[in-house]
Amino acid sequence: MIYVTNRPKDEKALVSEVPPGIHVLSTASLDTPWPKAVRLRTNFEKFLEKHGSGELPAEEMADKLMTDTTKADKTTLPGIYSVEFEHSLSSIFVEGRYGTRSISAVSAKTSGEVAFYEKYLEEESWIEHMASYVMEQTGTG
Repeated sequence: MIYVTNRPKDEKALVSEVPPGIHVLSTASLDTPWPKAVRLRTNFEKFLEKHGSGELPAEEMADKLMTDTTKADKTTLPGIYSVEFEHSLSSIFVEGRYGTRSISAVSAKTSGEVAFYEKYLEEESWIEHMASYVMEQTGTG
């Protein structure tokens, strides 16, 4: 997997290879240890433990992990903006006009079966969409 970002704006796009493992992307860069990113990683690890080597239901993954409205302790915030502003945005799911607009989850099996779940805000309503497909298997090497 690779990670591509255009941040900061005044620099060239950064393309980097992402090693295997669990990675979290927020409005900062990949794996930035913001409290909500750390909480999401921890909750995802627990979700993986719960399901073991079984199927990871994409819709359940999105609902359980991405709708967390727990706010961070104010002392753990990065201090880029005012404490009040950062605190209002410190949960994984942010409510309100400036808040979360979409949630998605992807799960893939070694057989190539993929499930993509998306929930997005359109006007005042949340719309859900689920797509399933099979990735073409290619030879190794």
